[in-house]
Amino acid sequence: MKNLPFKLIILSIAITIVIAASIRIGYAPAGTWNSWNMVVSQRFARALIAVCIGALLAMSGVLTQTTVQNPLASPDILGISHAGALAATLTLTRFPSFPMTSLPWVTLTGSLAGAIALKCCIAKRENPIYIATIGIALSALFAAITEYLLLSRSETTSSALLWLTGSLWGRSWNTLLWLWPALIALIIVSIFHRNFNLLLVGKDQAHCLGTSPKHIQYIALGCAVLFNALSVAVCGPLGFIGLVAPHIARRLFGGCHQWLIPGAAIVGALLLLVADLVGRVILMPVEIPAGVLTALCGAPYFLWLLLKSERR
Repeated sequence: MKNLPFKLIILSIAITIVIAASIRIGYAPAGTWNSWNMVVSQRFARALIAVCIGALLAMSGVLTQTTVQNPLASPDILGISHAGALAATLTLTRFPSFPMTSLPWVTLTGSLAGAIALKCCIAKRENPIYIATIGIALSALFAAITEYLLLSRSETTSSALLWLTGSLWGRSWNTLLWLWPALIALIIVSIFHRNFNLLLVGKDQAHCLGTSPKHIQYIALGCAVLFNALSVAVCGPLGFIGLVAPHIARRLFGGCHQWLIPGAAIVGALLLLVADLVGRVILMPVEIPAGVLTALCGAPYFLWLLLKSERR
């Protein structure tokens, strides 16, 4: 316990260093140097958005894993992210003039629908591999429908395609305003974080301690869906941060949600910051979307977890 605040401080310093690097390093087209302050401002906004989105994805992953009691769970693997992306794609392709500021509510609706579909499919089954398999199947289904929408409305897909890459490109200070609903969920999480710990000891023990596990699960899942929906609305679907960050945080901070949630948030912020920075500079001036890099690194880790769980 004594070292946990120190670890948070070290990770926070690492985030500060990466933010400074993100502002300083990058490609600027010819003539842009005359407006260097504007370039710095745009990069700073992009770095702050990466911090916020990475933190939201990581916290969403923690709450999802706590709710379904499954270390293989995360919103992107269980199809929740893809459901939100499907709802957004449907809106952007069918209604090209739809205001982007309302997109978070669209992705929230889609994500909630995806969570309900997942709940109906898994019923009361608790096998981790079964739940992960159902989630992957739902993700594939939602992704296929999304592809169909893009192909059937090719004349209105430009904005949707740019958004679906899972990139922070073009995000500005105004985009941060989309995240205000996360403050409400953060307050709820801070109030109920001790109750989330009771879900880890089992439903019977939680009942004995005077807590309704079902109500706590709904609260945790609701906050997880909101965090994920906001992330999808801002940057599109970003894979595996919601899976990897909670696992790293558990190794560093343990399983108590008092430390696990903020620890995972900082780890997730750092992961997305690094992915975005590497994507910007590795093939400069060409930019690789952060979502591509997180998938390249996260997919092998998920396969390793899957094989490890099967051996047990």
